[in-house]
Amino acid sequence: MKIALTSFIAFFISFSSCRKPTDAPTLKNVIKQGTWYVNLMKVNGVTYTSAYNGWKFTFLTDSTLTATNSTVSYTGTWNEDTDREKFTLNLQTSNTALIMISQEWDIKLKTPGRVVFMDDKYNPSEELQLTKY
Repeated sequence: MKIALTSFIAFFISFSSCRKPTDAPTLKNVIKQGTWYVNLMKVNGVTYTSAYNGWKFTFLTDSTLTATNSTVSYTGTWNEDTDREKFTLNLQTSNTALIMISQEWDIKLKTPGRVVFMDDKYNPSEELQLTKY
């Protein structure tokens, strides 16, 4: 009886621990949910995050985005290339801080509450993190 019970428990544990892995969410599905802010912007070890204080970013389903603070709002476009794991931001502005993030980024992390981008094309230490409000 002990052997049968032990075998049953081992069988049950082995099958219950084998779960089908879920596909990682696409950035497109994550980024369209809610409003985001810059949690970190760093270039060559220098942090520029404070330049984004008060800015809110909203990514719409039609691949447009708005960047808004208390006094001004800018529009632009965004795109995810899932094959290359790239994300492109293009804000139409003369604001220096927003120009800095308007580029193609490598997607490093995408969770429902935070996304992390790196740029290793010209500057391997450039990092942008967006966090959901």
